[in-house]
Amino acid sequence: MRRICPAPSLQTAIPGPAFLVDYVIVHDFALRLRRSRTSLRKVDAAPHTADDHARQYAAFLLVQAREELIRVDTKASIMLAAVGVALGVVLGDLVSRSWSPFRLPLGAALAWWVGVATISVGIVLLLAAVYPRHRRQIASSAGSHQVYVGYYADVAAYRSTAEVVTAIRRSAEHDLELMAEQLLQVSRIADHKYRLLGLGVWLLVAGVACAASALLINAA
Repeated sequence: MRRICPAPSLQTAIPGPAFLVDYVIVHDFALRLRRSRTSLRKVDAAPHTADDHARQYAAFLLVQAREELIRVDTKASIMLAAVGVALGVVLGDLVSRSWSPFRLPLGAALAWWVGVATISVGIVLLLAAVYPRHRRQIASSAGSHQVYVGYYADVAAYRSTAEVVTAIRRSAEHDLELMAEQLLQVSRIADHKYRLLGLGVWLLVAGVACAASALLINAA
């Protein structure tokens, strides 16, 4: 009687242990799955439209503008503190010597009072630089702050939470425009503060020079 041999199985056809083949297949599938997830994350993180890229760049510029605003306020505050200490030391020394500017000759008195006035104006400019400022009305967005929420003062204008929620939902559709307006406002405020700070410093230098000249003229 003719014997029929069984067909070779898959395991006997593939050389080597079967678990090595399974491991290679599973490992390759896991690598492909990980790469696909990484690519999806990169796609999700990247801006999909030009407006998304503009929002990211506007947010970056807004952070820089706010940092400049903090920096100029810090500089003006340090200058005010230094001027206050210096004036206190000088005036205390002059009072202890029973010195009076009214005893100065005409030329020295003129230089002294010009220096005092110049220093006073410089201090006023430094105070104006550190004075808190709110947004200034922009012609291109006149009246928009009454409809949309762009910063804290817009929120403070509403009287109820429901109104704020409605305004936020309405403003979310115009977030790029509102961000650009806030960037313009903060940049203008920082630029104005820098101008006041620079002018105040130069006036302080000029005032100190005039006052020192008066003292030198009086001592000569």
